[in-house]
Amino acid sequence: MEYKGKKTPKYLIVLYLIISILIGILTFSSLVDLLPIIASILFIFTLVQSKEKYVRLLIFGNLTSWIIYDFFVKAYLAGISDLFVISSTITAIIRYDIKKEVKKDEGNKSIKS
Repeated sequence: MEYKGKKTPKYLIVLYLIISILIGILTFSSLVDLLPIIASILFIFTLVQSKEKYVRLLIFGNLTSWIIYDFFVKAYLAGISDLFVISSTITAIIRYDIKKEVKKDEGNKSIKS
């Protein structure tokens, strides 16, 4: 995906949120049904993020919701597939967010010394 400085119009974001919530309400039958609603809302917010760190965190939340849902509804293959994607996301969070923060903090300590 190539970013050319174009922003998603706010009305589309609101429209997608309303549609996701309405479909979730119409298909709601138990508390487990909240998980896909949460996942879809997180995904919508993921699409409008400009910082990669927030994209990774929202994807993590999205996939966590789907994995829990997949195992509750016995969609084990989907859950296993999501586990592979979430492991990649966790690797990226560790590599690009946590380790960079540690290196940044170490660099700040050496400058202060």
